[in-house]
Amino acid sequence: MMYIPDLKKNGYFRKGCCMKKAFIKALLSFGFFLVSGVPLFAQDPNFHLYLGFGQSNMSGAGAIETQDKTVDSRFQMMAPQDCSGLNRSIGKWYSAIPPLWGCPSGGLGPCDYFGRTMVKNLPATIKVGVLVIGIPGCDIRLFDKKNSQGLEAYTYDYIPAKYNKSAYAWLVDLAKLAQKDGVIKGFILHQGETMPDSTKWCGQVKAVYDSLIADLKLDPSHTPLLAGEMLYQNQGGSCGSHNTTVAKLPSVIPNSYVISASGITGKDVYHFDAAGERTFGARYAEKMLSLESSAIKEDNLTTPHQMLHPVTCKGGAVKIEVTGNFSYKITNLCGARIEAGNGTAALSAGTNLAPGIYFLSIEHKTGIFAEKIFKR
Repeated sequence: MMYIPDLKKNGYFRKGCCMKKAFIKALLSFGFFLVSGVPLFAQDPNFHLYLGFGQSNMSGAGAIETQDKTVDSRFQMMAPQDCSGLNRSIGKWYSAIPPLWGCPSGGLGPCDYFGRTMVKNLPATIKVGVLVIGIPGCDIRLFDKKNSQGLEAYTYDYIPAKYNKSAYAWLVDLAKLAQKDGVIKGFILHQGETMPDSTKWCGQVKAVYDSLIADLKLDPSHTPLLAGEMLYQNQGGSCGSHNTTVAKLPSVIPNSYVISASGITGKDVYHFDAAGERTFGARYAEKMLSLESSAIKEDNLTTPHQMLHPVTCKGGAVKIEVTGNFSYKITNLCGARIEAGNGTAALSAGTNLAPGIYFLSIEHKTGIFAEKIFKR
């Protein structure tokens, strides 16, 4: 359902104004409106989605044990393929009982305990959903939108026929479907055991990231990429040397972060064992939670008190006009503070906001006002 603020109810206009015309004029003059075809919002902004992609450690290399078969219902997974053996259909949501990828057999991967750790530490109103596509042995270029030709051997016939051997098309198609239900908050990557040319790996990952950002219409400043290291050599890993390349990724993708595999145990020279996957997944989540920490600390703005004071959108800014002193803050949908300040009687805010959706909260002696604002 489309969400449009009730400007009349929340006191956006003074008495005597034509509400409907003023509403339209204000939206257009400020550029706050919903562009057709652009998913600036989701049906449930409290359903946080993460896309996991890569090769075998992402698909799940750890053995699934009894302790892994019980999961909080707030943690969901989208089935990446039809699987009668698990009673799952492609594109449908299910409780995230492993395997998150694989039909019907599969293993424990980093997204399992990423999601579990996220819901454990996020407010009870937040659900977490993951979409995992991990193709064992694949080159990172298999997820490239334009340059996956000649890599058909890496697909191992996992990719559904309608995607014509393109792992990227598969991932994006399901991601767009997921966006109808929630909001994509980030990407979880583990790939690197197969790397024909490590000097190009960071650039190849960036190509995938940039395409996902563009095709899913995401804001890169609010969509981090978390990339995990390979099994360390001192834990028996044969690809630990690639970690020096992974370490360079944040210099190529500004909003990217390296998740350490230090001390994590393996079951062979390539793969983490079950205990290792649990630890690794939790580390991914700890990083994501640190990036969203203000979401836990900020006030819950979903049930604000009403404060009938006018706020208008004019001249490229939000103009706040109240009587007396007030404070305000603008946050993103995660609750991260973007702007804050104090004013007396009148103040213009939000002039430098990037396109997107935000919460505006005003604290005044008469109460608290909070509303979503949309910026083109």
